[in-house]
Amino acid sequence: MKKPRALFDKLGEIETKIVERIKSNNFVSSSGNEKFWRTHCFIVQLVKGENTDLKSGNHKKLFCSDGVPVRKDFPDELPPWPQPQGIFVNGTHFHPRVFLSTIREIYEKVIIEGGNGADLEMEYQAFAAMLVKRMTPPIPNSPVLFRLYESLTLSPPMPDLVKEH
Repeated sequence: MKKPRALFDKLGEIETKIVERIKSNNFVSSSGNEKFWRTHCFIVQLVKGENTDLKSGNHKKLFCSDGVPVRKDFPDELPPWPQPQGIFVNGTHFHPRVFLSTIREIYEKVIIEGGNGADLEMEYQAFAAMLVKRMTPPIPNSPVLFRLYESLTLSPPMPDLVKEH
């Protein structure tokens, strides 16, 4: 797929239509039949609830599937979804080694292999957006700095990489 984000965006459009149909209890299609929308609106079982057999399918309370925290009281702006696996863990930890290896992977794909960035997986696109947003503006003859998420624990701690700024 050339643009994985296009599929993601289209799914967002369809999700909005399905939610509107369920809320309004309107399943009539343009042909006047309800079969199409009833089938598509209820094809995926809704798992949120008290039934203990279904609870494992619920979203984790404090973090998303990519490990990014989802708490309302999180003091930093959250990175875009989805982030590559292993950078954020359980909504509490940030792994600098995985972070740095992800930068290297993107560098290899875009610079060494000559990619244009548009062909990157969604996780890499979201990671690049986070990276750009949290980087300090480049200053000649100075290192580029990434603002860490203060409420996340560095795991493992790497004091030699952390610069107070």
